[in-house]
Amino acid sequence: RAQELAARGARAVAEAAGRSARTSGQDDDLVALVVVGSGSGRHGPDAPLADDDRAPALDAALAADLADGGAAARDRLASLDPVLAAELAVSGWGPWQVLLGALAGVPVRAKVLAVDTTTGAHHLVALWESDAAPRPGTAVA
Repeated sequence: RAQELAARGARAVAEAAGRSARTSGQDDDLVALVVVGSGSGRHGPDAPLADDDRAPALDAALAADLADGGAAARDRLASLDPVLAAELAVSGWGPWQVLLGALAGVPVRAKVLAVDTTTGAHHLVALWESDAAPRPGTAVA
């Protein structure tokens, strides 16, 4: 499933870049991808689901990887266990796989803009941006 989602991200960026090049006559137009998903929904008594002691550590690791964006961080995001993600109500698992596919092989500048867990669910806003275009045919392991 992770590889299928990563391939979907790669296709989306390639198709958007192709459309942009056909309409503008240039192949260096910007392509943007908005990825929406949250960390665990199991933080404390106000959480949407029952509290789980594993949630804080997982969300801290996810936040660090989303703030990093480097190869090792991407590998950890790609290898996040989907069963664990489901158990901890992490809705970002699938969208992050799409993101990884869309930016496979592309260096990014990553930063976290906001983090909040006040409602019992871990929400994070991160920005990954790059000056490099995704390379067609690049695969995510």
